[in-house]
Amino acid sequence: MVLSLVGCSSAEPSASAPEETVSNAQVNPDEPAWKSNTDDDRELTWYLNLSWFTAQWGEDWTSAYIKEKTGFNIVCSAPAGNEAERVNTMIASNTLPDIMTLGWYEPQVAEMIAADMLYPINELADQYDPYFYQVAKQDILQWNEQADGNVYGYNCFTTTASDLEESDEVYANRSFLVRKDLYEALGSPDMTTTEGFYNALKAAKEQFPTLSDGNPISPLGAMAFTDNGCDSFDAFLQDYLAIPYEVDGQFNDRRTDPEYLRWLKMFRQAYQDGLISTDVFTDKSEAIGDKLSQGRYFATFFQWIDMQVQQQIRHDADPEGIYIGVAGPKNSNGADPTLAAGSPNGWMTTMITKNCEEPDRAIQFFTYMISEEGMKDVTCGVPGKTYNDVDGKVVYTDEYLEILNSGNPENIKHGVSEYGYFQDDLVMLKNGWLQPTADYIQVMREWTKDYTYYTAAYELPALDPDSTEAMDSAELDLLWGRTLPQLLTAESEEQFDQIYEDYVARRDTMGYEAVMAAKTELMNQNKERLGIE
Repeated sequence: MVLSLVGCSSAEPSASAPEETVSNAQVNPDEPAWKSNTDDDRELTWYLNLSWFTAQWGEDWTSAYIKEKTGFNIVCSAPAGNEAERVNTMIASNTLPDIMTLGWYEPQVAEMIAADMLYPINELADQYDPYFYQVAKQDILQWNEQADGNVYGYNCFTTTASDLEESDEVYANRSFLVRKDLYEALGSPDMTTTEGFYNALKAAKEQFPTLSDGNPISPLGAMAFTDNGCDSFDAFLQDYLAIPYEVDGQFNDRRTDPEYLRWLKMFRQAYQDGLISTDVFTDKSEAIGDKLSQGRYFATFFQWIDMQVQQQIRHDADPEGIYIGVAGPKNSNGADPTLAAGSPNGWMTTMITKNCEEPDRAIQFFTYMISEEGMKDVTCGVPGKTYNDVDGKVVYTDEYLEILNSGNPENIKHGVSEYGYFQDDLVMLKNGWLQPTADYIQVMREWTKDYTYYTAAYELPALDPDSTEAMDSAELDLLWGRTLPQLLTAESEEQFDQIYEDYVARRDTMGYEAVMAAKTELMNQNKERLGIE
């Protein structure tokens, strides 16, 4: 799916683009502008909306090498606490950094566009660095084009329909995993039915009440609960049950599907019988990560890509005690799962704010980072130190691999892939830059390959932040976030039914129908961009 970019390649600079600077008065459209400005060390601030991001540009091998090579002088920052609160504060106080990286789905992206707080990157490219168009993926630009014809962000780790057709290296991230040794000791039980799933949890607790380290087993783990619910018991479960994203041309509220409710009732019973710990509702990411490292869960719904470190710890401690992907819940028809395989949205989008006093330098940074040269530098690190080119192939050095495989969190030392927020997986795969995936990682992801489902039409952007529907949608999410744990901890099936009926009645008074209509419109806009009838 290679789409032409409309409205993003005008020969003349846009009237709303910033004034030319002396260093960028003349640019060569056949060469990236940064190559003529490697002595330009004007500072750019880059905020990444990831509370766990700690890297500092120039302090590790990779970014120090890039800084010396390109001249880019970047000051990175990340939130110390709540990510949404930090972004909201910066917007309200107009203290935005030069460059911002947020999840594409975060409502502040649409809010900043609506408030005219972002530069159109196409206008900056037109004026300061037209080479940008030679390295940018046209389908990402087309996907991100707004009603005004401008593009305000560039996404990383994107997936297009053609990617799925052309590569067998596209995996879903929503995984159902079991601890290998315990699962096999139980006879590899069938966990695709509610009865089989419940019985497997029960058998795990009965046969393995405590683990070898003395810790009690938690038969079922999950992602952390948030104010809006829990992905494990929401989208993950719905994907495994193949619940449709649309019904009769309308965007579907998958939480109302009878199959979904049937499985939630089984989990309610499992909780009543002590097969789901109360910790599932209170544990945050750090505690969940510790329990994964210790192998405390028999089974879990989790993103395999987010537990590679914990899986390595499991493997180093006991190769038989790792987690593996197996067939999980299915609907009563036994349909195959429809596991989300990504979209042009990718993961995060990076933008240039109008607080940036050096927008010419900022677009040069974008051009470098999305180019194959930039991707290789970020992904592979420093030639001769972290890798060598041998017969045209990247071969990582023993020094780097020793650090990487030591189990110590020393990424700040080598910096490889620390700044990969413009990266494209398939470009990196095609060029052979990625390190071979360890067998113990492959066993988590491989099961998903045959069940990937292209969900681009259904990954909806945020509703207009100034609309009633956006505010109602946020309140509806909070309502569900309160309701889901009540359903799972209900003392009886009758109480479950009453809680759900109360939820539906309350929901219908909160603008639910208008919100679903607005989401259907966004779905149809996505389909139009994808060329889907």
